[in-house]
Amino acid sequence: MLAGAPRVEAKSASLWIHGREVDEEELLLSVALLEELQLKPGDFLEIDFAETPEAPRSNSPARDKSPPSSPSHGETETSSGDQTLVLRVPEAHRPPSKSALQISVQRPVAEAFHLCNRQPVLLRQVRAEDVALDWVELVFKEQYMSRGDIWHFRRHLLERAPALYVGKVCEEEGARAQVQAMVRRGAPVESGVVNADTVLSFRSRCASFVLLIEVRVRLRLRLRLRLRLRLSVRIRVRPPSCSSSR
Repeated sequence: MLAGAPRVEAKSASLWIHGREVDEEELLLSVALLEELQLKPGDFLEIDFAETPEAPRSNSPARDKSPPSSPSHGETETSSGDQTLVLRVPEAHRPPSKSALQISVQRPVAEAFHLCNRQPVLLRQVRAEDVALDWVELVFKEQYMSRGDIWHFRRHLLERAPALYVGKVCEEEGARAQVQAMVRRGAPVESGVVNADTVLSFRSRCASFVLLIEVRVRLRLRLRLRLRLRLSVRIRVRPPSCSSSR
């Protein structure tokens, strides 16, 4: 259970995993589970797998690319007790095709948290303010993102994909960024919700960069004048061509 959130009655379920070829949504829920948890599209669901067998988190793909520590939190490490995942119920919700399935998550989500098929989990509805993130670091490479691109990317996250987890790849109009770290209430976590107060830190891992230098008009005129003087001096002092000796 997330620290600071009010205690909500949890529902036990068996977790399944689906691929992108089955459905593009990260979360699929049965109609019966939606009614029992009183969930509607846009709500947030917390998946608790703390009491289930789990592989070492250090082998997680997201952990292998650990970013530099948050500037405001130094070298604090992720708490091993935070073994929960927060996902949003999709707007255009479609129940799983198999009637026996209660809940299913997309394969990239399962791989990031080392989840497996038929794994027992605890489910509960949470409020967005209880799982709101204070700071999120996103990295991008082999592309250029201007301040306008970052503004559109942030708006996309707030409106369409506010539920994030470490290792998630977010896309918006061709721009791709991966979540590397996040902080909530002063402690590193692995999932949460972005709101208007969340600080997004974009970091580039490109090998090359573009450097723009602004030159004032006066300096530009001086450079042109010096260049013309040098050219004229070179032309004037150039010795005449030697004719062949008699």
